[in-house]
Amino acid sequence: MHKALLTLEEAASVLSLSPRTLSRLLRRGEIPTVRIGRLVRVRTSDLHSWVDRQDEIRDDSPPRFRSIR
Repeated sequence: MHKALLTLEEAASVLSLSPRTLSRLLRRGEIPTVRIGRLVRVRTSDLHSWVDRQDEIRDDSPPRFRSIR
């Protein structure tokens, strides 16, 4: 079953990130959160959108390293 909202631990696992790294991204506002009372959740669709944006950023940026022969 596809879950629409994920806990922070589940979201970190989906992205293969540490919970600390995910928390940093959330604080920066790079990935939106949903508050339900005192609970914080992340939409699965927002995770997919963030991953897609990372691919676009990577495709548009110049290579970081020169090849060494």
